[in-house]
Amino acid sequence: MCYDVFYHFAWKGTAGALRANTALQLQNAEWTVEALRLAKELGCRRFVGAGSIMEHETMAAAFTQGNRPGLGYIYGGGKLIAHVMCMSVAADIGMELVWPEITNAYGVGEISPRLVNTTIRKCLQGESPRFTAGTQNYDFVYIDDVARAFYLIGEKGKPFHEYLIGSSHARPLKEFLIEMKDAIAPDLDFVFGDIPFTGTNLPLAAFDGRETEQDTGFRAEISFAEGTRRTRDWMAGLTS
Repeated sequence: MCYDVFYHFAWKGTAGALRANTALQLQNAEWTVEALRLAKELGCRRFVGAGSIMEHETMAAAFTQGNRPGLGYIYGGGKLIAHVMCMSVAADIGMELVWPEITNAYGVGEISPRLVNTTIRKCLQGESPRFTAGTQNYDFVYIDDVARAFYLIGEKGKPFHEYLIGSSHARPLKEFLIEMKDAIAPDLDFVFGDIPFTGTNLPLAAFDGRETEQDTGFRAEISFAEGTRRTRDWMAGLTS
């Protein structure tokens, strides 16, 4: 049997305390390189990783004078290390490396404690969620769109290119959260400014997905309001 494209999604510690586990995040990077070498042994011509917008945020956080990055950047550093090592190894062994970078995937099937899930759970419990001021730039993309993007990038992406997977409508986080409130919890108060923001704010240009659309034809189809409604309905079904 001949294989063409090898997709690598496995990554332990994408949420919660394990994001700050240095040994684990370094091991994730090493496992990714091992998967790349295995793809070569299997006869694949192309390796598609699963990068993150956190790679760019991590570089900005690490190379800003006087900044004190939070522990979440250890996860971002692992993704960045995997990206760099895979590029070098792929070039050396003659593999086509394509590196999608996800902004913030969410949707049906996810049970992590990340922002969208935590907020929806609070809404289902009738609790008003609390946030930072929400002025930092952000983007979200629904899981169905993410899956379609990976297929198109694997099929049409150019070797040794990175491709952003996002909604093409990046904006300040507060605007997304208000859209969620209107869609799933119009009667609840969303409280902004109670939690300090300790991250790095990327410019909107960092979320530009035009090259992805140009090379692969991908454009997200599911709005954040619709995606959060679908996710809310699924999560409500888990507890009913």
